Amino acid sequence: MRLAVLAILFSCLSAFAVDKAPLVLRACINFDNQEVTLSWKKVSDGCGSFSSYDIYANEDGGAFSRIATIPNINQEAYIHNIPNVNPVRSYFIRVHSLCDLLDSAQSNTVSVDVTRPSITELDSVSYDLVTQDIIAGWTVNPTPDSKGYLVYDYTGGIGSILGYTQNTSFIVSSDPTNVFPVTIAAEDSCTLYAPLGTAHTVCRLSSSIDTCLKQITLSWQRYVGWSSIDSQTVMVSINGKPFTRLQTLTGTDNSLTINNIVLGDTFCYYIRSYTTNGGTITSSSNYSCIETRALEFPSFSYLKQVTVQNNSNINVTWMFDKTKDQKEFIIKSGRTGSSLTELIRIPVTQGKNEYSYVDNTDASISSYTYQIETINKCDEPTSTTLSGESIFLSINDLANHNAYINWDGGVSTYELEHKPPTSSTWNTYDLNALPLTTNLSDTSGSFRIVATENLNSFGFTETSYSNEVELEPKMKVYFPTAINPRSENNKFVVVGLGIDHTRSNYLIYNRWGEQIIHNPTTTAWKAEYKGKPVDAGTYVYIINLFGTKGEKETLKGIINVLH
Repeated sequence: MRLAVLAILFSCLSAFAVDKAPLVLRACINFDNQEVTLSWKKVSDGCGSFSSYDIYANEDGGAFSRIATIPNINQEAYIHNIPNVNPVRSYFIRVHSLCDLLDSAQSNTVSVDVTRPSITELDSVSYDLVTQDIIAGWTVNPTPDSKGYLVYDYTGGIGSILGYTQNTSFIVSSDPTNVFPVTIAAEDSCTLYAPLGTAHTVCRLSSSIDTCLKQITLSWQRYVGWSSIDSQTVMVSINGKPFTRLQTLTGTDNSLTINNIVLGDTFCYYIRSYTTNGGTITSSSNYSCIETRALEFPSFSYLKQVTVQNNSNINVTWMFDKTKDQKEFIIKSGRTGSSLTELIRIPVTQGKNEYSYVDNTDASISSYTYQIETINKCDEPTSTTLSGESIFLSINDLANHNAYINWDGGVSTYELEHKPPTSSTWNTYDLNALPLTTNLSDTSGSFRIVATENLNSFGFTETSYSNEVELEPKMKVYFPTAINPRSENNKFVVVGLGIDHTRSNYLIYNRWGEQIIHNPTTTAWKAEYKGKPVDAGTYVYIINLFGTKGEKETLKGIINVLH
């Protein structure tokens, strides 16, 4: 029994005894300070026989010599300065002593590590389809002692360190708009870095819309970094639904036009690029989204008023709603509703719903019809008013005028207004709900028609004025048949209504038929001949009259001169 216990105890001590040399891991050189760092795995000492690590080195393959003795069993690295920066050196460690307290053990031999890791090439730089972060990815570097990677912004061909990672992916940028070339370099256990790999730049997508053509144009900067792009796929999501393949393109395409889109939908796109490099590698662009909307159309457009101003202008007023997508108005006019042609175009002012235009035209010769057409920013007609016609008044003994058309409320009344020749005030001469036909054969002065709308569906009424007609009276003439130079009735004068005095004249003859006066009707005869009073008696007059309406009349008779 005692022998068995001793055997077990000896077995346990042997398991932790110094029975082999340490494993030397690496020898790394720092060229900046001429130092070599040797590292190893410490030994175990179950029997308490350890006394030291003896470190041996050689240069250029020469004989080994001891360079240090380390009494600490837990120490796992040693740094020593070399007299010259010669990396051709080798090292091993001898441990003292084994459990027999006599023997030692020698480690493996390592040389100074001056071999950089192999180049690590990026597989791809891609947008994360959830976060839209730009992420670089690569496979593990095959160098046995590689331990991490430096990631660089390679803008301008000058590496600027973005960060360090021991993973095989790295978030290059959390800003989807911040696109730049990216590359990496592997690092080994001696902090030696591989040369930089090929720089890669992610595909950056943008989009634009032509609402009028119902067309979306995609354009992008193709992926940079692969030896070739085998193909590119355009992916689309409509109204938040999952992405689906829209179209596959060649590796050289960098734009796509998509026609016949449905306005009102929201479209999101991204480009997936493919290359073959021992397998299929892909990279996704950013999302580019467009929220479309259908163009607005006016729900109404109303020609409020067509009215004459001073016989030389016609004012046209109209209104409409929903100005957002409207570009301009086309005002059409003509003598009749069937002969309308474009008169002028007027731009739409956003937010302004009521407009007016003054047409400089002779409203005293005819009525004119107007119509307003609204044009949107796609040069499409979006609304057209009903036509409106100016009121034209004509008088030839009877006053006649056309009806006002297409008021929303219809016409309430037509009023014939009169302004006497010596007045500035308009007064009602006739009134009716229907167009007027009024006899004005014995009347003079100015006349016009005023049409008034019934209350319309927009909650207001409008008025429209016709042209003004100046009516001359029929020719009427007055003159005396006897005059007395010594009284108030001391002259012969021709007066009246409707006389064209610029053409009218009169002649006076004495009893012997001798003509003694030939005057225009604007000049009175004071019973004189050659500056002297004529004798009392009878005289003959002949009056040649011309009327303002074209009349012509000759009057003959006797005038008595009294004393």
